[in-house]
This record gives sequence, C-alpha cells and structure tokens, in this order.
Amino acid sequence: MEGQEEKYVLVCPVCNSREVYPVTDVASIDGAFQTFYHCNHCGFTSQFFVEMEEKEASKLEVKEVDLEKLKGKIIPVVSTNNRVIGWTFKTQNKKVVSTAFNLAKLIGLMLLLFLALGLLSIFLRLYV
Repeated sequence: MEGQEEKYVLVCPVCNSREVYPVTDVASIDGAFQTFYHCNHCGFTSQFFVEMEEKEASKLEVKEVDLEKLKGKIIPVVSTNNRVIGWTFKTQNKKVVSTAFNLAKLIGLMLLLFLALGLLSIFLRLYV
C-alpha cells in the first residue's frame, strides 16, 4: 500500500517476542530514571530493544529461553521498591560510568584552567 506509513514495534533481542512494555520504576546505574523495557515472554529487561517494521517482526519465530544455561551471565533487575522485575546480562557498566565521570571531571578542570588563564591575561593587561 503506497503512501501508508509502516508501523514499527519493539522486539526482544533475546527471544524475538513482541510482548515488550516500558518499565517506569527502574533507576539506571547512575541513579537517573530512564526508560527501560521488559519482555513479558522471557523476562529480559533493558534499555535497549530492537525496533523493526511490524511486518518484518511478525516473520520472526519466538524462541524459548533456558535461564539455567545463562546462569553466571545474567543478573536480576530490581525496581526502585526492591522488587525483582526481570533479568539482564552482566555488563561492565560501572566502569563505563566511572570512565565517563572521570572524563567529565577532567573537562571541568580544563575549563577552570582556561578561565583562570583568561582572567590572568586580563589582569596583566590592566595592571602591567
């Protein structure tokens, strides 16, 4: 059908299910509230789900996930009221956040240094 806009849906990257819904009571690793999504079929919870055209997504076969095989690779996702709402894969997010925070501190220090140098140059022009 020409001229009709294609509809997009979220698809679980683990089991291919389209039973994906937003979760509102999960804080990310940096403490900020961001949109997480939860797959009602396998329980996978993450900020990152695949978005595809509905007609393409309908061709995918939904897979069963054996959580026993994933032991040691997954961790529970806990809501802000300490309720387990799903699971996700272990990542190195703490290191990424730490690195980003350190980079932000470095940029802040550089800006302060440039500000101090600018003020010093103004002072020298006025009084020397």
